[in-house]
Amino acid sequence: MGQTNTNKIIPMTILSTVDSSTFEVFSAKKFPGMIDTTPLSRCFGEQGIKIPTRSDKKVKRTSIEYNP
Repeated sequence: MGQTNTNKIIPMTILSTVDSSTFEVFSAKKFPGMIDTTPLSRCFGEQGIKIPTRSDKKVKRTSIEYNP
């Protein structure tokens, strides 16, 4: 059964179901990071295809103190 915005209960049909294996969800702070970029992904990137790739150089972020 489903509800509309007027709180009337109306019957609804289940169209489909999905079963999957279990998976782990991470918060943004606990995300372990992306896997390394594959040679195929690098090749696509060199050809101008816009896909997210990881650069080999890892840049460490540092905080900058402000002293007026």
